[in-house]
Amino acid sequence: MSKLPFMLHKELLVLLRDPVGLAFIFLMPLAVLLVVTLVQDGAFKNVTKFNVKAALVDEDGSTTSQALARGFAAAKGVQLLTEKNGQPLDRAAAREIVRQGQAQVFVVFPKGLGHNAVAAARHWAEPPSQTAAQPPAAPAPLAIETYFDPGISGPCRMLVTLALQSLAQGKEFELDMRAWGEVIPREIGKRLPPGATLPALEGAITAPAYRSGHAITVAAPANASTSTNASHAEQVPDMTQFNVPAYSVFAMFFIVIPVSTCLLRERQEGTLTRLLTMSVRPFSIIVGKLLLYLGVAVLQFSMMLAAGRWLLPACGTGAFALTAPVPTLVVLTLATGLAAVGFALAVASTATSQEQAGMVGSTSVVLLAALGGVMVPVFFMPPVMQQLSALTPLNWSVTAYQDLFTRGATLADIQGRLLLLAAFGCAGLAWSWRRLFRQA
Repeated sequence: MSKLPFMLHKELLVLLRDPVGLAFIFLMPLAVLLVVTLVQDGAFKNVTKFNVKAALVDEDGSTTSQALARGFAAAKGVQLLTEKNGQPLDRAAAREIVRQGQAQVFVVFPKGLGHNAVAAARHWAEPPSQTAAQPPAAPAPLAIETYFDPGISGPCRMLVTLALQSLAQGKEFELDMRAWGEVIPREIGKRLPPGATLPALEGAITAPAYRSGHAITVAAPANASTSTNASHAEQVPDMTQFNVPAYSVFAMFFIVIPVSTCLLRERQEGTLTRLLTMSVRPFSIIVGKLLLYLGVAVLQFSMMLAAGRWLLPACGTGAFALTAPVPTLVVLTLATGLAAVGFALAVASTATSQEQAGMVGSTSVVLLAALGGVMVPVFFMPPVMQQLSALTPLNWSVTAYQDLFTRGATLADIQGRLLLLAAFGCAGLAWSWRRLFRQA
């Protein structure tokens, strides 16, 4: 027991000699707490408050469509866009707004919506003629159209659709009651005997059977995609379509753990020094590691795709649909793998111990995943977090995969993010080169 104070002093000295590891012990958990809490808090508030940006195309311009527009704009959490550069939106302009990410959906009130709704309400309220052999058919209602960003999840689509259905049913009921109010005095007059007053009314006025949706309806959600690929134009993505590529990227970046373990062991055991004395060039060492772990990253991605295609459906979810062109998918996967390996080598070459590398690497990947849209969709985050998200390599990769799988993007559409991923990976390789072979 007399040696215990000395042992405690020794352990304290060992801990204090690793200031970087000591800082991360306290700062990294705090950073994870702050980032994850901010991201999830913003997402929770947005979901519960129904926060969505919607572009409105009013092709009808009737009092009915204008009343619906006012009701939609007044819905809690809805930010309605009706103009671009001072001009009312048409379908092409609204589609472009959604494509650019300035709105999640555009809504169309088709031409004739108000006229048809009023005609349908009057047809409903008008009692059938006793002399007509074939009563006239009711006017077919026109549907409010909704076109969503294909990258938007199902709950957001459902919230917008339910809000529009509620507005449509309320306006339809108002038109019906107004038409019924016009019919009642006329029908009362028909039932009054000549010269009789109102108390001498003979016969009852029966209200027509009411059914919702006979005057105004809301069409099934459609994708606001310009892709000619039918699978993108018709398919409404489910959570499997979002989660498989997102967590594939997350898995690829977690390659930092095995890379750090192997590289630090080589540094501690002098393997790198012996390789250099055997005339092995640093270029060969770096490229060898890059190629090996690029192959591992590709295998990880392939495994995740296979799980989404066959394992998840066996657990009761939808099957992942491989709708992206394979060559473009390969290029994006290699760019993501390059970024992941570059990041892993940069962390491993900077850390001074396996414990430090594991702590820094795993925690930073979790932080990048939270910021990058892996755990929570970016559009659910607060504005500040969205701006930070756009600076992370996981966001570049996840967004590019979503563009391919849900928006029908081409190689040209994602080339900007490919260049960012490649530049990030090359910067990591350059940093690790400088750290490793300056010290070797």
